[in-house]
Amino acid sequence: DTGKPLRPPLPVSVLLVTMGSPVTHIYRRYFGEVFQVSTQAMPPGLIWHNIFRTDDFVGTTIDEIPGLAGNWEVKAAGHTGYFTDYFVWERLRRDVGLRIF
Repeated sequence: DTGKPLRPPLPVSVLLVTMGSPVTHIYRRYFGEVFQVSTQAMPPGLIWHNIFRTDDFVGTTIDEIPGLAGNWEVKAAGHTGYFTDYFVWERLRRDVGLRIF
């Protein structure tokens, strides 16, 4: 033990997962003049995945964002309960590569 804090190697790789995000569907569409999405200030190595439901009235796909790795559609079930949805967990495992269990 050297007593020094452990630091991640550079460049930093960050995984960002949004679910039912209204970023472009609502915010950019209705508030485009004041709301912009930019990944320029995000850490290097950013990998962004968006999961959405076919019937989600709040968030759907995220459009025209550099660095977005994918929009992943799951079965209809509205806007709530993404974290408890089996189909979301399958997408996280299969398409995002997230291994929790």
